[in-house]
Amino acid sequence: MESVIVISIIFVGFIYFKHKYDVEMEKAREEIQRQKFTRNAIANDLRILQETVDIINSSKNLETVLSRFNVMETVLKRLIGYKQQGYEVYVEDIYNFYNNIDSEKKKFIKELIDDILKKELIKTKELKTEKGKINKLRKIIEKLVVKKSLISKKLFDIDIIIKDIEILIKNFQIKLLIDKMLKFQNKKNIIKMNEYLNELYVFYKREIGNQQELLLIKKILEENDDKKIPENFFYNIAVKDFGYFNSEHQVSIY
Repeated sequence: MESVIVISIIFVGFIYFKHKYDVEMEKAREEIQRQKFTRNAIANDLRILQETVDIINSSKNLETVLSRFNVMETVLKRLIGYKQQGYEVYVEDIYNFYNNIDSEKKKFIKELIDDILKKELIKTKELKTEKGKINKLRKIIEKLVVKKSLISKKLFDIDIIIKDIEILIKNFQIKLLIDKMLKFQNKKNIIKMNEYLNELYVFYKREIGNQQELLLIKKILEENDDKKIPENFFYNIAVKDFGYFNSEHQVSIY
């Protein structure tokens, strides 16, 4: 009877320890699988990160670059999480990399906007007439308004560029009126010249209101004899007050 009890105890003990062993082995297998899965996930994220960096460096499309910066931020967050769990993550200075995303994003956005703007303004410069240039500049503003919806003011203030382009438009509007005045001055058509001179006066009063230039325009309006447009009239009353395209995104198209 005692031998039966001993055998039973040994058997139960064997079953218990085998079960415990099996449980531990299963946990070990699961841990190995989990680590393998995590290492594969890290490798995949590193591939995505490198691909993202390459696309950001090569793309000229603002939407693509912004989208890829979002991908970069998400992937780096995951990789930092893996690193904090003790996994090897082969990204040089990963914390600094992550913390500098916004500053890098600002830099790339500025470069892309400047590049787009420069190309558009070069096309504008090549146009023959002031009217054509005005229409082209208005289209540039429309494009920038679309881009504005994609970018927070914190990253890049597109309104500054829009304001500068509006300055250019005003300059060309004044130049257009002065050219028309000069055309009719050469034809000695005082009536038509007066029409555009009056239009210039109204425009200038509305947009600037600079008393000195208004007096100059008024003086020409009040002359009874041949009206003569002063030399460099455009630059005196337009560029001096409105300025050139004078922000940090400067591209002169005069």
